[in-house]
Amino acid sequence: MGRGTVVPTYIYFVGPKLTYGHGRRNSPLWWVEQRDGITLLKQSGVWTEVMYPTGDEIAAAEKAFRGGYRTPITGTEKAELVAAGYGSYIEEE
Repeated sequence: MGRGTVVPTYIYFVGPKLTYGHGRRNSPLWWVEQRDGITLLKQSGVWTEVMYPTGDEIAAAEKAFRGGYRTPITGTEKAELVAAGYGSYIEEE
């Protein structure tokens, strides 16, 4: 066996996003889209999606993943998020 380079695996949670358009079809900006990140809060063991959380809500949560951010997570957090149905929002590199 030869020596090899061990490459660590990094796991990130990117979270759900709400996509919506601005203007109407006859507006000059009808094609513009915006994506807003949705924050994921764990309270009493239950994950909840919150569009605009307050600082108090985030502080009171057992765990919070802020919307719009690529957050590093552990293997344990990955397993928990996959079990809760958020596996499609996990990236590994």
